[in-house]
Amino acid sequence: MSRPPAAAVSESLLAFWAEAGVDAALLETTVDRIAEGQRPLAPRFAPATAPSHEPATVRRAPRPPAIETAREIARACSDLEALATAIEAFEGCPIRFEGAASRAVFSRGPADAPVVVIGEAPGAEEDRAGRPFVGKAGRMLDRMLEAIGLNDRVFITNTVF
Repeated sequence: MSRPPAAAVSESLLAFWAEAGVDAALLETTVDRIAEGQRPLAPRFAPATAPSHEPATVRRAPRPPAIETAREIARACSDLEALATAIEAFEGCPIRFEGAASRAVFSRGPADAPVVVIGEAPGAEEDRAGRPFVGKAGRMLDRMLEAIGLNDRVFITNTVF
């Protein structure tokens, strides 16, 4: 069985990473991604226009009442402390009553940090501590952030609290 040429393998791998959303690689020179993040984003694509045969409005399925309730509660919060309190009190998510978690795990780090890290959901160690990313993966993340001088400049949270 013959092996594909190295260029074809490299192109295929590059295409895979591009489709996965990777838009940066290690470079010979450093790039200040924090400074880059301070600049306004330019649109990546021109706005799409709907073909003339499609209706101008899009019908969406109604959201479950708990989602609308959560949105209303979140809109009423004036700061992160109020949001954390609201998340802790919210009972509209059925996962809360499945016995896996004992508390909401909201965030850690300064609210005005220039970098935000968003994880998936807290594990058992995070549940016990009430803080995200404190388990094995969190300790590794902390070492990585410290190595690049960001350990005190990151706000860390999850998509599921």
